[in-house]
Amino acid sequence: MNRVCYDVLGNFLVFNHIDGKVGLTLLSLKKREDIPAEYLWDLSTIFAHDEDWEEGFQSIQKRLPELEVLKGTLTHSGQALLKVLQKRDEIAEDLERLYAYASMRKDEDTTNSTYQGMADRAMQLIVHTSTAASYIDPEILAIPQETLDQFIQGTQGLALYKQQLDVLNRQRPHVRSIEVEAILAAAGEMAQAPDTIFEVISNADLKLPLINNEQGEAVELTQGNYETFIRSADRQVRREAFEALHGTFLKQRNTIAATLAAEIKTNIFYTRQRNYATDRERALDRYNIPVSV
Repeated sequence: MNRVCYDVLGNFLVFNHIDGKVGLTLLSLKKREDIPAEYLWDLSTIFAHDEDWEEGFQSIQKRLPELEVLKGTLTHSGQALLKVLQKRDEIAEDLERLYAYASMRKDEDTTNSTYQGMADRAMQLIVHTSTAASYIDPEILAIPQETLDQFIQGTQGLALYKQQLDVLNRQRPHVRSIEVEAILAAAGEMAQAPDTIFEVISNADLKLPLINNEQGEAVELTQGNYETFIRSADRQVRREAFEALHGTFLKQRNTIAATLAAEIKTNIFYTRQRNYATDRERALDRYNIPVSV
């Protein structure tokens, strides 16, 4: 006995009961424009239109000098330190909204060059902002701990940043000079390249083959419906889905291996520049987890 239905995205499904086993078959894939709006991301809550995003992008660019001009001032007083930290966070909050909108638009269709470009521009702006703010940590660490404690106690609003300042103090051996921190921040876009390349390979360029469903019908396999087929009651369907997905990735093994090698080299670079003994130590230190754990 079969029962026809649609999932929450409007995809055409068939529940079937064969020899006491219940199976689920996906017969067709809806295009994004055919899916009801209530099942899609409502990104208008971030920016109503792409033009609004562009205005936000330009606004942040114009505000970066406001952060850069504060360089060399935060050691003067608790109020000066608070001003720098608040200015950094104001820009970072708007920048996060900017990146979230662009990256989620890109994720809707990873072959859309318009949103690929917007996501790239957002990442570039993140790097520029990090570079503009790279003086902050070294300057804070130049403040004697006793003086910093006095700043926190005597400046209303600065106590909000106490935990952040404590973490920075713990990571003191791994914070470099202002000049080196600026270079490390500027390298962020290049460091992102391996992840970006793999994302394009996996989500845009990789085309999966057809497989046979539980009724022997040829259906399109995607990374989305793979989870459906790999849980099929039919062992042959599970096998076809597994071999089709991983076999397709295997054909790209040289490119993917080169991408992985680039990612490893990136991690080694930051580990050395941050004066960590191993990549593992650097990764765990971010969460204050001892390597012994």
